[in-house]
Amino acid sequence: MTSTEAARAILASIPGWTTRPANLTVLHGGLNHRTFRVESDGERYVLRIASQERVTGGGNRALEYSLQQQAAARGLAATVLFADASRGLVLMEYLQGDVLTPRQLASRSTLQQIGELLCELHAQPLCGVNFDPLAAAETYLDKLEPGRSSAAFARQCIEIVSNTPPPRERRCCHNDVVASNLIQGRSLQLLDFEYACDNEPMFDLASLIGWHNLAANESKLLLEAYAGEFTQELGARLSAQCRLFDALQWLWLAVRQCQQPENWKETQMAKVRKRLI
Repeated sequence: MTSTEAARAILASIPGWTTRPANLTVLHGGLNHRTFRVESDGERYVLRIASQERVTGGGNRALEYSLQQQAAARGLAATVLFADASRGLVLMEYLQGDVLTPRQLASRSTLQQIGELLCELHAQPLCGVNFDPLAAAETYLDKLEPGRSSAAFARQCIEIVSNTPPPRERRCCHNDVVASNLIQGRSLQLLDFEYACDNEPMFDLASLIGWHNLAANESKLLLEAYAGEFTQELGARLSAQCRLFDALQWLWLAVRQCQQPENWKETQMAKVRKRLI
């Protein structure tokens, strides 16, 4: 049975879809799940099925679906139509639009939109589950082979994470704000709430800055768009979270490089390491 045939069988297990005709197309993206576009009766949907073995962190699927639905109520994400956390199965609205590209992040208007989007996201109620960066870092470290040349720097990353001060405040955060998780349609919206939980709000800005290696002026524009102004206190908080994100990012990349070596990962690891040392 092909992955599409298996997905069709899973779709048929959802109430109302047992005999409903549907065409499924594989959508690329995401390490911990398989995603399909579903077309039926002139409408489009997205079916996402969690992998049996997770490649990276995350894992609280019930929380993920709940926080996505909460964001959807504000127009910030796709509406969840059906979810079964025990099977890692979710059927959601298909968002019309274009996923952002890294090149677009050089635009002042794009950074303004992202800052405003995150400000609205962070206005949501706390979920009661806190992000634990040290636990995430140690999970990545456990996946690295002890004898590899990267092991020594990995331990430095753990130290950076461990020494990061606790959040001054917590907000309901996405925790994986990168261009590929932002889609521009009628409005800018977020994709993939796999890592969402309560965290220092500056971490969401830091993830965009660190993953895309934004320049200092771009980082300042993003912070101003988010907070309405730049202050020394906010700047210091953002700097600390950028360093925290970079330490986690380097560990994540090191794990992925072991699993599937690629030149772009090696290049990004070098950039991140340079910022951290």
